[in-house]
Amino acid sequence: MGLSALIDMAVSDNPSDILMFFGRIHPLVVHFPIAFLLLAALAELVSKRPKFQPLKNYIHYVWLLGCISALFASVFGYFLSLSGDYNEDTIFWHKYSGIVLFFLSAVCYYISKKQITLPFYGNKIFIFTIVFTVFYTGHLGGNLTHGSTYLLEHAPNSIRLLTGMPEKTKPREKVAVLDSADVYLDLIFPMMNRRCVNCHNQDKKKGDLDVSSFSNLMKGGESGDVIIPGDAEASDFYRRITLPESHDNFMPSEGKQPLTKNEVALIRWWINNQAPSKGYFTQLNPDKDITKLVKQYLG
Repeated sequence: MGLSALIDMAVSDNPSDILMFFGRIHPLVVHFPIAFLLLAALAELVSKRPKFQPLKNYIHYVWLLGCISALFASVFGYFLSLSGDYNEDTIFWHKYSGIVLFFLSAVCYYISKKQITLPFYGNKIFIFTIVFTVFYTGHLGGNLTHGSTYLLEHAPNSIRLLTGMPEKTKPREKVAVLDSADVYLDLIFPMMNRRCVNCHNQDKKKGDLDVSSFSNLMKGGESGDVIIPGDAEASDFYRRITLPESHDNFMPSEGKQPLTKNEVALIRWWINNQAPSKGYFTQLNPDKDITKLVKQYLG
């Protein structure tokens, strides 16, 4: 298949399976430019010392490997972005910072091969820019994969405030008395957070679905509402978590650990009880079986 044919398929509204196949290779190759470019930058710096000067004759090969791998990572990353499952702003900056990284690495390869010394610390500036761009591009990629709060989720408040994030909220206290258990915050949301938010958040909306909050969950996804209050069997969310694990539409996908039988039973009970966003568990008049199950779930 020629390059022009791939480009024609890429600009279409519905990317083909072959493009999605190549896109899925992106996570396999994306770490190569990171390793090669950081290694080349480190070698450039240490080669200033007399005992490491012999490295000068080989550093341009490492820059070349970084440049080539950056090109492949950019192309495969572009194909992956065609799925439309990602935040548009984040994917825009991730995409173009990857392209900038490719061109910068090409320049560094040429400078290293020709042994060019740029004025005004130009060589060091290029190396610093490469290192910064590697970390920035990787950070955006992490946001797309794990959500924009992933990196700083456990950072001290001083660092969070410097980056514009709010202070960490105090975790909910462990439920000691069943009467104090909130039906959504203590039962349903922890399941969503562990099993679903990784692929369905503000930055990575697989199926255009975001389950990071109750309001976003109830907005549904590309196929419409996923929760039908009062009817678990008609809810697409419940249908997907109860499909056979080998099914293409099973959730969570991509080999992630599925919900337990008890968790599935709790979600079914919650939906059939109108899927409330708040309220005490005991106010919903649970039967003995559900009460026993919740006690086990909460420990």
